[in-house]
Amino acid sequence: MPFPFWSLATVLKIFQRFHGKWTRLPGTGSTGKDLMLRYMLDTNICIELMKNQPPQVVNKFEECFVGEVVMSAITFAELQYGVQISENPDQQQAHLKELIEDIPVMAFETFTALSYGPIRTATRLSKRDHLDKLIAAHAVSLDVVLVTNNERDFSKYPGLKIENWLK
Repeated sequence: MPFPFWSLATVLKIFQRFHGKWTRLPGTGSTGKDLMLRYMLDTNICIELMKNQPPQVVNKFEECFVGEVVMSAITFAELQYGVQISENPDQQQAHLKELIEDIPVMAFETFTALSYGPIRTATRLSKRDHLDKLIAAHAVSLDVVLVTNNERDFSKYPGLKIENWLK
């Protein structure tokens, strides 16, 4: 952890200054219009970014433009819950706000819900992980790679592409 006291937004701004890759795309917004989506971050990766800024994850960000990496509204909801139950909610809310400055939150829309049916059907015997199924459906509907440190659980969802940036 080279800079544990720096926020992710600060680290990304430094990389932008020195590497010039982190620039806003025209029309960047929560609907995904005008975004060149490539990756969706799972909750566990977002938590790692908020707490530790692992160098291997920061290095992967260096290879991307802003707008290529997003998070699901489901992930955002999970993070909001984590903020509320944390020992320091105000500080954690500030960290989450900084995180979403550079990582757009994608709305869970009707076309996304259409991807949920096949995923839930394929794993209907599993009565847990409903939020993971929603996140997986969101990534499938947007045709992006889900970045997770939970490869084992996510590998069972049909049509989902996954990567682990912590390895």
